[in-house]
Amino acid sequence: RAPPAFNHEQPGVTRSQSFNDACMSSPKGWTVISRSTCVGRGREAYERARALLTRWRVMDNVAWAGVLSPAKKNEEKESPVVTYAKCYGGLMWVRNPCRQVYEDVDVPLKHRARDADCFFNQLSPSARLSQVAYSTLQGHLIRGEERLAVLWDGYEPSKDPSSSELGRVYFAIRSVSAGSGLVGSLLFPFMR
Repeated sequence: RAPPAFNHEQPGVTRSQSFNDACMSSPKGWTVISRSTCVGRGREAYERARALLTRWRVMDNVAWAGVLSPAKKNEEKESPVVTYAKCYGGLMWVRNPCRQVYEDVDVPLKHRARDADCFFNQLSPSARLSQVAYSTLQGHLIRGEERLAVLWDGYEPSKDPSSSELGRVYFAIRSVSAGSGLVGSLLFPFMR
């Protein structure tokens, strides 16, 4: 039996080696949501975050939503993934079919910052990016993709207080989506 098809024509649209979402394109008319936060400092924090990311465990403590994936991934890196969310005040749970479309681990970061003061110009040559993404399949009320990423700026934190901005590890989510079909298109404005 063939796996379900994607419900859109842009699988992989969130893939980036820049971590700079301003450099990424998205399909016209789709909603783009990007969020990021610092989750620690140094190589150990990056390795912990990367391990959670590549095992789809970054949403384990979220009470209203999550991602389920098989314990063993297939060799093509396109494992089935199910997203779930609580809706209608917790009266109902919704499960949605998805497929992992890529996994990049410890990719050297390529930055395209144009502004001389931009954060990306301060990255060490040893900066690293790990990212995974899933794309929606037929039967999903939304069409689109979500990328989860961890970035380490490459610097080891030191005891020098002047370097408090260095060595940071960031977690980021980027979602590119729109309603799918008549029902999904009608409900999409209320889902965000």
